[in-house]
Amino acid sequence: KGLTPINLPVKITNYELRFTNEHRVLNFWTTATEINTSHFNVQRSANSTDFKTVGTITAKGFGDYSFTDNQLPITNEQLTLYYRLEIVDKDGSKTYSEIRNVELGIRNLAINVYPNPVQLGSWITISCKGAKEVVITDYLGKAVFQSTVDGRPLTVSTQQFAKGIYVVKAMTNTGEIKTTKLIVE
Repeated sequence: KGLTPINLPVKITNYELRFTNEHRVLNFWTTATEINTSHFNVQRSANSTDFKTVGTITAKGFGDYSFTDNQLPITNEQLTLYYRLEIVDKDGSKTYSEIRNVELGIRNLAINVYPNPVQLGSWITISCKGAKEVVITDYLGKAVFQSTVDGRPLTVSTQQFAKGIYVVKAMTNTGEIKTTKLIVE
């Protein structure tokens, strides 16, 4: 009795996060209603308290929205990221969605070459998660093998190499360079 119904500016019916193999976090949300909503700020936090805006999406009245966060922190440890939506009305007032989290997992960017050492004329397998290019250089720094890759393991014959020590270098999609030593006997 005596209660007056209040229309909330935004009703979010669904808000999900998805971590992809490309080291991106996809934010998806659906609104049933939006009244005087200007835009949504997608905000990220590493501790669920201190949020910063990583993207802005203009409101369209209601419907499905998405935002891809592809500027994730680089780490070799398990990492949980927290996201929320900051809903900004046309008058500048703000409200917030519930906080969602996503586990990034361990990002293994190490380069592996096996077998190592290898017999001259045999095959080696090179693996480096997220690699886009692999280069093998001799002790003088001259490239003896170079190939673009798509992150999957690469098999290389050592038949064109001489016996000696080589450097295997992988460039990743994130711009990191990983190196290891290869010994051909």
